[in-house]
Amino acid sequence: PRRTTCELLLNSSIMLGREFCYAVEAALVTPILLTIGLPKDLYSVVWIISPVLGFLLQPVLGSCSDRCRSWLGRRRPFILGFSVTILLGFLLFLFGDAIMDAAMPNDNTTWTIVVTMAGIVLFDFSADFIETPIRAYLLDTCGPRDRENGLKMQGVFAGIGGFLGYSFSGIDWEDTFLGRMLGSEYHVIFVFAATSFVITAFMNLSSIPEDTFRKHPTTAETVRRVGDKLENEKTGTRARSKPKHGKVVTLILGYESNGETRRSAELPGKLTMATLVRSVVRMPGELLRLCVAHLLGWMAFLCIVLFYTDFMGRAVYHGNPHADRGSRSYRRYEEGVEMGSWGLAINALSCALYSVALRHLTKVLSLRTIYLMGYLIFSAGVGIMAILPGRVPSHHATLPLCAVLGIMYATLCTVPYTLVSQYAQARQNADGDVDGTRGMGIDVAMVTSMIQLAQIVVGALLGVVVSALGNVVAVPVCASTLGCLGCIVVAMFVKYDT
Repeated sequence: PRRTTCELLLNSSIMLGREFCYAVEAALVTPILLTIGLPKDLYSVVWIISPVLGFLLQPVLGSCSDRCRSWLGRRRPFILGFSVTILLGFLLFLFGDAIMDAAMPNDNTTWTIVVTMAGIVLFDFSADFIETPIRAYLLDTCGPRDRENGLKMQGVFAGIGGFLGYSFSGIDWEDTFLGRMLGSEYHVIFVFAATSFVITAFMNLSSIPEDTFRKHPTTAETVRRVGDKLENEKTGTRARSKPKHGKVVTLILGYESNGETRRSAELPGKLTMATLVRSVVRMPGELLRLCVAHLLGWMAFLCIVLFYTDFMGRAVYHGNPHADRGSRSYRRYEEGVEMGSWGLAINALSCALYSVALRHLTKVLSLRTIYLMGYLIFSAGVGIMAILPGRVPSHHATLPLCAVLGIMYATLCTVPYTLVSQYAQARQNADGDVDGTRGMGIDVAMVTSMIQLAQIVVGALLGVVVSALGNVVAVPVCASTLGCLGCIVVAMFVKYDT
């Protein structure tokens, strides 16, 4: 059935709470790690654990959710579980030192580092993993038109949440009424972020009812029953013509809910390693090409986003992070980092606005054009960023270019998942081509796992490239180059439903 705008808004709103918490973590994680005295050689460990776990376990999560038979549905149990672990990780991340001060008043530095790192890893792991069931929940319960609108709404809420998170983190809450009442700025930020996430998670979980599943007879039994029914309809004589394959497939794959039979691939209840490996190895060719395009897009996006504040401080403001504290060079670097944070807020706001514009662009432009346009705009804008330092005064030209980052992010959050739903629908509609081992969850998980793979590659290689070249301008150059490669894959290899 068609979903109302209210249902889609409620379903998509969880992205606001998720991105709010994500932005807060991105803004505060470095200061907190410096405060607790984390050794520098452990920084890479903090950032690499979650992407590695995500890349390895995303397909497992997708397959498990495809086979979930909870009374809540297939996706909502996972959304609920990861919502709890997100809040727990966020709590440990912000208040690890306070927790250990209360538990171990004497010499607790090591345990403070362990608890804080555990909170960061748990939060990143859960916030990454929750994306798969969120998107699969929308794709499962909506038709093609509602899926597209829902994905665009998710982009809008993600942009708004990111903008609010970066803005709240940039405010000095210590001297405000709330800061004095709650005790510290971290308490204020936690209350706002946790409250927004709890409210939006509840809105998501109560937005659209999922179909609950009941145990069905085996395929052989179902086929036999269908055959008996067809013979009875022929008044006892054997039918001369074979039944339409589509009807048999519908009866075999359909599940009953509120008296209706709907087409939805019901997969075996037990997940085995062989089934999981088969689902990954036998990935449809069009999905594999989409994953390559998605990987290149996220590598390009993360190149500039993860190093943007450092790029502003060193390349645009010509500061030096290794200079003596209080020196003019170090102050210039800090000014650049602060301005870079506002650039990331512009990126989030641009994402929200472009996601709104996508609702209208899809009426006049093809999905191929929109996908390619996002990559092209990003590659051109980031390429200009690499040219500007030293050729224009201060940040006035560089900062507005952050809007292209938001366009890319909105593109990455909407178009690939629209294509995933189209591929799944095409396989379902094709006579004799129903894959009994693949569900929407595994396809969404495979695409989403490219984000973690991009984090691993960028985190491992980009720092080495910058150090080897000795110039932070290599960051936008690498991002623009990867974006251009993505343009080629998007234009020439990705399959579109024409």
